[in-house]
Amino acid sequence: MAIISKIREKATVAVGVIAVGLILFIVGGDIFSPNSMIMQGFGKPKVGVIDGTEITYQEYSNELNALVAKYTAQIGRTPNETEMDYIRPEAFNKLVDKLVMSKEYEKLGIAVTKEEITDMIQGNNIHPSWAQSFTNPQTGQLDKSQIINFLKNIGQAQPEQQMQFYTFEASLAPERSREKYQKLFDLSTYVTKKEAEGYYKEQNARLNLKYVAVPFFLVPDSTVKVTDKQLEEYFNKNAAKYKTKENRAIEYVPFSFKPSSVDSATVKKSLDDLIPQFGSTTDDEVFANSNSDVNKNVGTVKPSDLPKDLAGLVLEKGKVYGPFLDKEKGVYALHKYIATEEDSVYSMKASHILFDTTQKSVAEKAEIKTKAEAALTQLKGGQNFEIFAGIYGTDGTKDKGGDLGWFTEKQMVGPFEKAVMSATQEGLVGNLTATQFGYHIIKVTGVKSKTKYKLASIIKEILPSDATREKAYRDASNFATAKDIKEYVDKVSAAKLISLQALNIAKDARFINNLTGGKIREIARWAYNDAKLGQVSPVFELDDSQQYIVAVLRGVIEKGDATWEDLKDELAVEVRKELKGKQIMEKLAKVANVDLEAIAAAYGTNVVVTSMPDITMQTPSLNGVGYAPIAIGKAFGMKKGQKTGIFKDDSAIMALEVIEVSEAAEVADYNTYKEQLVGRRTSQTGEKLLKAVKKITKTESDLAKYY
Repeated sequence: MAIISKIREKATVAVGVIAVGLILFIVGGDIFSPNSMIMQGFGKPKVGVIDGTEITYQEYSNELNALVAKYTAQIGRTPNETEMDYIRPEAFNKLVDKLVMSKEYEKLGIAVTKEEITDMIQGNNIHPSWAQSFTNPQTGQLDKSQIINFLKNIGQAQPEQQMQFYTFEASLAPERSREKYQKLFDLSTYVTKKEAEGYYKEQNARLNLKYVAVPFFLVPDSTVKVTDKQLEEYFNKNAAKYKTKENRAIEYVPFSFKPSSVDSATVKKSLDDLIPQFGSTTDDEVFANSNSDVNKNVGTVKPSDLPKDLAGLVLEKGKVYGPFLDKEKGVYALHKYIATEEDSVYSMKASHILFDTTQKSVAEKAEIKTKAEAALTQLKGGQNFEIFAGIYGTDGTKDKGGDLGWFTEKQMVGPFEKAVMSATQEGLVGNLTATQFGYHIIKVTGVKSKTKYKLASIIKEILPSDATREKAYRDASNFATAKDIKEYVDKVSAAKLISLQALNIAKDARFINNLTGGKIREIARWAYNDAKLGQVSPVFELDDSQQYIVAVLRGVIEKGDATWEDLKDELAVEVRKELKGKQIMEKLAKVANVDLEAIAAAYGTNVVVTSMPDITMQTPSLNGVGYAPIAIGKAFGMKKGQKTGIFKDDSAIMALEVIEVSEAAEVADYNTYKEQLVGRRTSQTGEKLLKAVKKITKTESDLAKYY
């Protein structure tokens, strides 16, 4: 009996262990996550503070669930993760509305009556999202009788339908109050005639600019030594910029699992093996669809839409072509030519050299025509068309030999189309063609045709094999065993790997450098919630860019005033830019105020004079320079022919020369631009109000800790 009792005792313990194991299996993912509904009962985590009131996860969750239910009712499905990224912060804003804005509405006497609610549900001003549910999709007409019928029978509706309706009804008053409040600000928005005139000129004044730029990256970092004293001085000058900044800085090593050459060869061989069957099958669509990684594998295309690998080939009916590699898309393709069909319009192909005569005087046009005729004579004598296009062309085709590709009827201006349509064979058109844009030398490269091609295609994606993934994961996992930043650095050095830095990661970061995708949130949460300074991360998988990364937390700044020591890496980047700028300026001091070519020559390698036409005050960047706000601002304060000396911009030392200025023509009425400006400003009212309210009430969201 004693033995039996012992067995029962042990069995009870075993059953208990198994039961606990099952519970942990079922809810474990929840219990240890920051979103855990179970743990909320114990820790009651907060998701933020609104005007001094801590908001619990449960309070927020109630608001979020209501918004999700409303969204689901409107679009007929639950929101996906991308949509949830917009809904989650909106749920927090709803709580701001309840706890802060409702007091403001009451203070101003803003109210919503029962009659207004009725009007929005069944009256003459039905709420758009409510109306959508009762609109005939065929006619687009709202059926009010359906609304009345629904309301009469609400008591017999499914519980979830009732809940959705009452949740929607309850949201109408706060929403209308907010609209009324915002309208007060909208109606106070005013734009003067002078502002409208300035806005018009910003959009329509243009200039052509020549410039020379010496980018800071031409000076190697290794040649610029940055001292702690310089970092501290820079920080003190710019202290306001770094005030109350919460930040994380990481360093990370990527381990790619992009398809290997073996993976690519495997896909190619699988298509090679399909060629005999593809060629002999009588049901091309079924065969292509069953062997392809994409949908819609049979279709008819114009010559312009032929796969680039088939363009120029004389296609044989029933023949299979390929496999062709498309590196950009990461696929191999087989194409079977099935038949030809007749299109309703002609397609044709041509190249041209445009001698631009727009905004030219009669005398200038005559001179340009003479130049074009001389070039045409040389081309008839055997000169290379593509080279001449690069020399004489004045439009976007000049850099690709004048090639316009395939186009159909009515796509080109009349005289140009007529010249190409008249050609009976490929080759140079004998005479210049004049259009409103200037004089064209035309070379027909595809005679007009109504032929369309019916193709069946098999597309195979080149994906990383399990072996490729596993090797990358093993390498990353081995790297993630580093205990601290010292061992991390040693591993980087020993393996001769590239370690990248990301010095400004916000709590709600959605990208890190050029890395994007949903997994970025995991990295940010790790950096803010889990990691300690110097700690090495687990392996993060980034499917979007086909790589694993292992990171180390190398910088932590909590909320409050940062010190210069906290920001050493970030400050070093800015100080180094300043020092590089001084170094470049000193090198160019002797030619600082001479012509652009002399400045380029004085610096030497990799520095050239660049021209850029059609710049407006809203142009964000300059070719070869990038973001250049100072240069663009200076240029619009200059007259034709004026030059600057060298000056420092955001990422380069520059000098400018204005070649042409096209002032915006005077207009009699600026009301259109006035309305545009008012529209722009009022469209931002709600967002600006919310930001102001949050700042005044010291409202902060901690949602980034959970999502």
